[in-house]
Amino acid sequence: MAMSNSPAAATRPARSGGFTSRKLVPYLFLAPFVLLFIAFIVAPLVYAFYMSLYRDTLVGGRQFAGAASYIKVTGDWKMLRRYTHLRAEQLHVLAAKLPSGQRAVAVR
Repeated sequence: MAMSNSPAAATRPARSGGFTSRKLVPYLFLAPFVLLFIAFIVAPLVYAFYMSLYRDTLVGGRQFAGAASYIKVTGDWKMLRRYTHLRAEQLHVLAAKLPSGQRAVAVR
């Protein structure tokens, strides 16, 4: 088969590759992760925050509470003391796990 030396064949632009273009391939590999991350991490967090702004009651239904729940929690000293105790307990457990080769050790 003879090759054509016509000027039209020499000036034809190279094919871009369509969907398998080098610029598009990384995004195709990342797309499943991004979709699953949004579906299973971001969307539940956004929904949980949305639900935290409302108060469900048995008789009255759902009522908008706004930031009242957050203000109530930050003003409750018992809750803050429990939170700081929980953080201290987590640090004790972490300190016990690291030197022992990741064994689960309960610190009391």
